[in-house]
Amino acid sequence: MTYAEFLAWAPEGGLTEWVDGEGVQYMPATHVHQRVVNLLIALLLLKPEATGQGVLGAVYAARKGTRQRP
Repeated sequence: MTYAEFLAWAPEGGLTEWVDGEGVQYMPATHVHQRVVNLLIALLLLKPEATGQGVLGAVYAARKGTRQRP
């Protein structure tokens, strides 16, 4: 699949990725999944502050050198 074919195939606003010339479509998170994630984030953010261990910051990971450009 070419990049142009991928753009024509990919649904607008969908969770898709172009990997090694193929289109990959991901399932969106369910409501229950998102509630669990929100609970875990809240717990992770509150525990260090409540125990005087500081504040938990955000760390973002990115993969370099694997994305193909059109």
